[in-house]
Amino acid sequence: MRLILIPLLVAATLQTVPAQRVCYKCKDEGFVACKKKDHDGKRTCGKWKFEHKCSSLLAAPCCRGTLQVHCERCNDPVAEAKIMERLERRAAWVKQQRDLLGRAGIKGVTIETKDFRLHFMIPRWNAAEARLTRNRASHLFAYRLQKTADRFQEICGALPGSRQTLTLCKDAKENLSFTLNHMGGGYQVPFRRSSGSGLVCTWPIPQQPWDLKNDQNMHSHVVHLGTHLLHWASLRFHMQTVVWLDVGLAHWMELDQTEQTRNFCFNEGAAKNLWMDGDWKKKIYSEAGSKSEVKFASLLTKKNLDQTDHRDHAYAWSFVDYLVAAHPEKFKKFFRDMKLHNDTKKALDRVFNVSTASFHDQWRKWVRKNYAPN
Repeated sequence: MRLILIPLLVAATLQTVPAQRVCYKCKDEGFVACKKKDHDGKRTCGKWKFEHKCSSLLAAPCCRGTLQVHCERCNDPVAEAKIMERLERRAAWVKQQRDLLGRAGIKGVTIETKDFRLHFMIPRWNAAEARLTRNRASHLFAYRLQKTADRFQEICGALPGSRQTLTLCKDAKENLSFTLNHMGGGYQVPFRRSSGSGLVCTWPIPQQPWDLKNDQNMHSHVVHLGTHLLHWASLRFHMQTVVWLDVGLAHWMELDQTEQTRNFCFNEGAAKNLWMDGDWKKKIYSEAGSKSEVKFASLLTKKNLDQTDHRDHAYAWSFVDYLVAAHPEKFKKFFRDMKLHNDTKKALDRVFNVSTASFHDQWRKWVRKNYAPN
């Protein structure tokens, strides 16, 4: 009898407990959608869809770009604490980026993608016959940088373990100020290569040979610089990289992403040269046919950029072009070996089982077949 009565008493007790009401505004989630327009991603960030966070969106005082605010009706303290913690983290990140730029006396937008951090100070930008605000232009270039990183990983099979930083200043004065403030005392060149977290600084230079106020030219410039950063920091950092692979990859990525290559880091402002136009296939095909081309072994003797010329860069690009096109999977292994050991001859032997002379002969045969005019 007792065994029967106990369940009946429990059931009766449960029936007397009033049912809890569900908050009709937030459905007991503790937050509701933010209805203010300060976080309007389309208006602020433009049409480019990619994972990122930006200082403009995260500075919105209403919700810091989370699109959520605390539900004041149910006033759940646990949900409120979680939301406030998230907002404080975002506010701290925005302050950190603004303080960094502020130390150089400049203002701009900061965007972080998966693989890059971009500081963008140019007030307005003309792209594809459209005049973009600084917010939208910064997102365009951040999108381009991340596309570069994605493509780099696709062909090389590796990426740096930390974000690389690229800074686009509005003029030479800002460039100098940022360089001096953030690349070490007395450091006046636009690259910092002292660690795996690279930093490069540039601005739209309206000078010969290429006008970097032109969107396509600046796109190429940014891809070229971004590729250098990705190459240097992937897998293992070396103070002195192998020049032919460094410049060859940068030019290859430029052509792949922008259909032109116009950046030569050893002398950006040099007089025009026959090899500067990026129309290299025809020239290399002709020289390979007469066996007057640059020999791969001779390119290996160039230990720094200042020892190279525009023709050397064209051939460095072509050697990378051959490896990527003819041996895509082996190139990833080759790239890994190069980054770990920094030795071309040993990498060729380990991955392809060829000498530099044999590699050059195979490259020439490929060029004669694949660079032939249509």
